[in-house]
Parts: sequence; C-alpha cells; structure tokens
Amino acid sequence: YSRHLRRARAALTHRRDVLVQALAEHLPGWTPHPAPGGLHLYLPLPPGWTELHALNGAARQGVALSPVAPLAQGPHAPAVLLGYAHLNPEQLRGGAARLGRAWQDGRP
Repeated sequence: YSRHLRRARAALTHRRDVLVQALAEHLPGWTPHPAPGGLHLYLPLPPGWTELHALNGAARQGVALSPVAPLAQGPHAPAVLLGYAHLNPEQLRGGAARLGRAWQDGRP
C-alpha cells in the first residue's frame, strides 16, 4: 500500500507541476494555488471577472472548470478550481493552452 501511495503522490505532483507550468506559459500573471485536498488548483480571477464569465469562456474552448462559490463558506473573491488528477500531462498542457485562448484578452 505504501508503494502505491508513493507512486500516486509522485504522479499527482508531476501533473500539478505540469499544469502550473502550462498556466504560467499561457496565462502569464495569473497565480494558481494548490487547493486543500491536493487534487485541484485554486485560480483567483482578475478584478472585474466573475466565476460565470470564466466558466463560460472556458466551456467555449472545451475546458471544464469548477466554480468556488458553491463551496465557499461566506463571501469570497471570484475564483475557479482546476482539477488535474484525472488528466495526463498532454491533456493538462492542451487545457491550459485553450484557457489562454479563451481568456487572452484579459477582460470579462
């Protein structure tokens, strides 16, 4: 069991790192943070953006995101969650590139 955990931890860490690097390339200036639980990145949105705008823009490019609002326990700044545990590195890079295209103008 401990061998499985080491492998899973290494694979998830690699996937997270690939996604962070791809987001830095395609969304410079955006700062993702590891979300509690370790299987998602928390991505705060720029001023003036709403979670709905971000979700719609991503969906137009075929990228599924999760809004933070349903999970928040009170007021929060707009943000989305990006899951990475179920995707391979190439899918993560492609998704980051599509988000970059969806949000390239930086306006809601």
